[in-house]
Amino acid sequence: MSPKPAPVASDTKLELMLATAQEPLALRAVVRWFRSMPYSDQFELGLAFEHISPQSARRLSTYIGRIGGNSLEGIPR
Repeated sequence: MSPKPAPVASDTKLELMLATAQEPLALRAVVRWFRSMPYSDQFELGLAFEHISPQSARRLSTYIGRIGGNSLEGIPR
């Protein structure tokens, strides 16, 4: 989520806290889409991660699998 829309194809950097006992994941991504959230002043963003290390990809994939989303299997790194 974001308080403002991000232009499609723009680069962004983000840090994700996946677990309190671990260092945050510092990632680069490209905005693929955005949309306004109903009844909110926030926006959802679709991101494509770029130049992600195998270790970071494993951490992210494990986290996504744990919360019930799709893993990063088959996504080029």
